[in-house]
Amino acid sequence: MLKAIAAGLALTMLLVAGCSSDPDESSNAFSCDNAKSKCPNDPPLPAAECKEALGHPTCGNAAMAFFLCIGQHQTCLPDGTTDQNTTLRECAMQQTAVEQCFGPGDAGADR
Repeated sequence: MLKAIAAGLALTMLLVAGCSSDPDESSNAFSCDNAKSKCPNDPPLPAAECKEALGHPTCGNAAMAFFLCIGQHQTCLPDGTTDQNTTLRECAMQQTAVEQCFGPGDAGADR
């Protein structure tokens, strides 16, 4: 199961995590159930995958740090979708931590 999460986590997080559920919330808050991208044409966040990533006993903190970074740095393209290059450049350290923790070839074994 974690293999599927690891494979799509960074892209999913990038596309839809750049948002807090409420702009008045603390910058350290993130809700998988209420997350919405700053970019209006991004797809919705798969809440189950988000919750699994954030709830992971080893990698949850790395996932949260990546979500929060994207929320702070997400920029939109003219077509209303996330500018992945800009956003990933700003959150490269957090993305690397997520990729290293979940691993690209995680065959479902918990770390």
